[in-house]
Amino acid sequence: MEAGKEALQERHDVERPRYVRGEITFQEFYTWLAGEIGIADHHVPATLDRLRESEDSYLNDIPIRSWDGQDFAIRQLAHSAGMRVWALSDTVCCLKAHARKMIGVML
Repeated sequence: MEAGKEALQERHDVERPRYVRGEITFQEFYTWLAGEIGIADHHVPATLDRLRESEDSYLNDIPIRSWDGQDFAIRQLAHSAGMRVWALSDTVCCLKAHARKMIGVML
């Protein structure tokens, strides 16, 4: 694995425990990870208007299957960036964190 890719996995392995311990927020951790793997606005499975119309700060009123449906593409980004381990929940969390960033909702 290339040095830059190893560095991402290593940084993840440091940052995730910090998130679990409450030293950084969900939004901070997953916004960072989304940026590192290259998630962009076009990956989010809802329009900007739909995101703004959401009545739930966690965007849970957008069907989960919409977020899940992006897993293949996001998993490819993650693996290309150097993540050796990736779960469907990582996809959804990164997408939702990025979506909240798009509309200025930082939890």
